[in-house]
Amino acid sequence: MIQMLEPMWSEFREEAVTTRRVLERVPADKLSWKPHPKSMSLGQLALHVAGIPGNLAKLAQVDELDASQASFEPSARIRATPSSKRAEPGSWITAGPLNR
Repeated sequence: MIQMLEPMWSEFREEAVTTRRVLERVPADKLSWKPHPKSMSLGQLALHVAGIPGNLAKLAQVDELDASQASFEPSARIRATPSSKRAEPGSWITAGPLNR
């Protein structure tokens, strides 16, 4: 089993470096920008991407997952403060089976 996981873990580490570099370049004054009117904002998208590793870690800890009970609707909410354009702690809400 360990041999099977090593290539995945290696790829995960490589992707983490790239993801961190991309997230560091998200402009704080553009968090409310949307690539399309029906899209999440740039801040919401960045938060979503930033949360993927934690959600993968939670998935790895469960014995089973009933996908029919999962919520696939975007549940993250992010709001930029007018003064800093940074996300306010507690200004996002996550709900769903992986965020309990």
